Amino acid sequence: MSLMVRILCLAGAAITFIFITTNIRKKRIQIEDSLFWILLAAALLIIAIFPQLASAISQLLGFLSPSNLVFASVIAILLAKMFSLTTELSTLKHRVNELAQEEALMGKEDQTLLQLRKCAFQGVHRHAPRAIATHVLCQLFALPHQAPLPCVTYDFCHAF
Repeated sequence: MSLMVRILCLAGAAITFIFITTNIRKKRIQIEDSLFWILLAAALLIIAIFPQLASAISQLLGFLSPSNLVFASVIAILLAKMFSLTTELSTLKHRVNELAQEEALMGKEDQTLLQLRKCAFQGVHRHAPRAIATHVLCQLFALPHQAPLPCVTYDFCHAF
């Protein structure tokens, strides 16, 4: 493996380690998610330190050059990681959609309850004079009545 590829692997591993540890420290990435990148950087570091290992594996697999093995391996690993992240993203989008629908239904229920409370509150105050007048008329003419404010119950029940 050429010196340039070895330097590139060392630099890539060092930058990855620094970037991942900085993001873990700032709590931008969880440790479970960073393990993949740490292992990838460790593999690049091992290949850069022991180029004979890459030469032996590339001859075993039929690659013409160890650098071709390194680049093909990195591309294959990153494609696998991208597929994994795509499936995880799809699952999370589905879950967000479900939660949004549940929240919308709960919001509709909350809105209905608030409307009922508002109607009940307005019904008591808006119809209080009429209810009191009905109550007084019932008392004056000795008419039977079952509720002290019959129209409030009627208006509230028939508001919707």
